Amino acid sequence: MSKEKILILSVGGSEEPLIFSINTFKPDKVVFLHSTATLYQCGKILEKVQWKNNDELIVGLSNLFKKYKNSFFEIFREILPNFLSYEVNDEFYVNFIDFLDRNYFKDVEDFNYKFLDFLYSLKIEKNFYIEFSDLINKNLFDTEKFYLTISDESKMFKENIEDYINKNMPSILNQDSFDNIVFRAEIKDHESLDNSFSVSKKVFNNFNDDSQYEVIVDFTGGTKPMVSGVVLAVVEGNFTNFEFRYVGSEHSARRTKKGLGIVEDGSEITKLQYNPYEKYGITEFKRGKNFFNTYQFESAATNFENAFNSLEEGPEKELSKYYLQLSNFYQSWDKFNSKIKVYNEELNKYESKKLSTYLQKELIEKCPKDLFLDDFKSSEEFLNQMNNNLEFLRLKLANDKSKGIEYYLPDLLNNACRKIEEGFYDDGVARLYRAIELIAQINLNRLDIIDQQKLKDNNAFHINRKQFLLETMDKPKIRTKVERWHIKDYEDKEKTFKLALAKSYDLLKAFDVQLARDYFADKKLEDAVKNKRNNSILAHGLDPLDYDSAKDFYKRVLSYSIKAFPDIEDYMDKAQFPKFE
Repeated sequence: MSKEKILILSVGGSEEPLIFSINTFKPDKVVFLHSTATLYQCGKILEKVQWKNNDELIVGLSNLFKKYKNSFFEIFREILPNFLSYEVNDEFYVNFIDFLDRNYFKDVEDFNYKFLDFLYSLKIEKNFYIEFSDLINKNLFDTEKFYLTISDESKMFKENIEDYINKNMPSILNQDSFDNIVFRAEIKDHESLDNSFSVSKKVFNNFNDDSQYEVIVDFTGGTKPMVSGVVLAVVEGNFTNFEFRYVGSEHSARRTKKGLGIVEDGSEITKLQYNPYEKYGITEFKRGKNFFNTYQFESAATNFENAFNSLEEGPEKELSKYYLQLSNFYQSWDKFNSKIKVYNEELNKYESKKLSTYLQKELIEKCPKDLFLDDFKSSEEFLNQMNNNLEFLRLKLANDKSKGIEYYLPDLLNNACRKIEEGFYDDGVARLYRAIELIAQINLNRLDIIDQQKLKDNNAFHINRKQFLLETMDKPKIRTKVERWHIKDYEDKEKTFKLALAKSYDLLKAFDVQLARDYFADKKLEDAVKNKRNNSILAHGLDPLDYDSAKDFYKRVLSYSIKAFPDIEDYMDKAQFPKFE
């Protein structure tokens, strides 16, 4: 299915470039964006263009008469001012006149029709007769072959027009309407950027269909605010099936006023103008950055990938690739992965790289700094934070996992804060519950009773039975306490056994760890851990949490975390994700 070619013109100033544009592109439809003052130019342009089939316009014209048969003066005044000239067939010629122009009578000398019909307004009747009589006196016409119709708002005017159509154009009355050929939209205030933008946007939305329309927007004519509004409407709409055109000259010497005036006839050329938002991927970059800043890294990656695929080779394409890598990296980190999956083009396969290694080798060392530092105002802060992130990840992902686990806590708290900031309150609270549990597990590890092989291989916190028995050799009450819990793994004499959150704190308390005593002493925290988490729809209840509840829980967990690890906020700052600002 072929697309309809739509040409949109902003009308004002010289008509010739716009006529040239229509003749060049030969559109299926023309849309005139005009002010009240330039409406008459629309008609003058239509009069002069070389349509694929002039009969199309006459068909539309006759149906316009039919449509407005009770208010013909409206047609001339508002829709088709009285200045259009069209050949009807081999016998008839109709000339609509709203102002006197000797050029009309100059052209008459070449007419060779049996009938000539002038429709004109009463206000120019006297001058019209003078000019027309002058032509008759030159014996250019056989007056018996012509008849004159005087046009005004009277009943006579209406009847004369109707008679003319009924007698001479019966075969085209039921054809397509004029609106199928030309559309128009009036910009009430051509000196208003806002008005031009709003009108243009409404018009453009009618043609925002890739499969149906190919749209050319010619912004050669019109006042500066009017043209600016037209351009902004296209740019803002990000229409993929629109292209900009401007009618200029091949070189400045072909302009009047020593190269500063209008383009000389015969030297016109249409110049393709690239949409800067498309050329530089501005929309995709802007959306990608917004998604990145709100931690929607998958959506950010999609936008940067779209920019990469659509941009030509150059700085913007290089930057979009880098931002795509950034998004994928922080998405992996946000999901608590310790490695990122990347495609090796040379080996044609995916590889896993440690987050800290990837951040250093691919993002920090290979950062296109000149492009990056020029792209947004906080770029230096962004780079500095990436270096802080690297320092933090090296600690968190240290080969000695027994030491690295303590850095999971600030990371977990930051993640919970991000989820609450995004509005995912239940997700945030689930992470805060895990943070409280992690504090207990870290302290159990400090007691040297966590199984290091399980921790290294499975990232799991299991109590090593042998180590537990050694550490409680002289503490029979602790052994008895655990035995009374009837933990299946423990009773079956497995090598390791697991403890839930409450039992972990009970065991720490039994070992006389002050942090556990503080936990049980803080009844509001203990209740929040039990109730907020358990009542959440992501745990055992059906109630979604709200912002206030989630934020209150976050503050309590943070406060307790600071007691457990006094310098935790420093590491939270180092682990904070950077933002485009």
